Formats: sequence, C-alpha cells, structure tokens
Amino acid sequence: MDTLNFLYLALGIGFIILVIFICATLVYLIQILRDVTKISENVKDTAEKVNHFILQPLTFMKEILEYAKPVIHAVQSKKDEVRENVGEFIKKTKKTKKHH
Repeated sequence: MDTLNFLYLALGIGFIILVIFICATLVYLIQILRDVTKISENVKDTAEKVNHFILQPLTFMKEILEYAKPVIHAVQSKKDEVRENVGEFIKKTKKTKKHH
C-alpha cells in the first residue's frame, strides 16, 4: 500500500467518523428541540392559566372599582358633611346648655 492510498483511506475513515458525529449531534439537537417545544407548550398553558385565574379577576375588580369610585367619593363627602353638621350641632347644644 503506497502512501497516497493510505492518505485516501485515512481521509475516508475520518470523513465517515465526522459524518457519524454530525448525525449523533443532529439526533441530540432534534431531541432538545422536542423538549423545548414541550416546555414552550407548558409555559403557554401556565400563562393562560395565570391569565384566566389571576389577571381576569383583577381586571374585573379594577372595572368594578372604577364604577364604584364615584359612589365612594360621594359617600365620603356626605360623611364629611354629616360630621361637620354633627360637630356644629354639638357646639350649639353645649353653648345653649352653658347659657341655661
């Protein structure tokens, strides 16, 4: 066997080994991509559950509070008004009791 044939044989064997390693790498890459697909589906499902069970009720409560805010402010102002009227009434009754 002369050196040129040995060189061709060595290059052929090296190329076959390289192809085997590339095929093994592709198999592992395919498995990793499948796992990533499963993980992304799980993340999507989790995000939908969070949206359904947490964000939608919070949005609903925010809308209710937006409608209730004017009512709360009106009740608060009436409460303050009543408090002032009661305070004035108490002052008047104390003044009238002192004069008697």
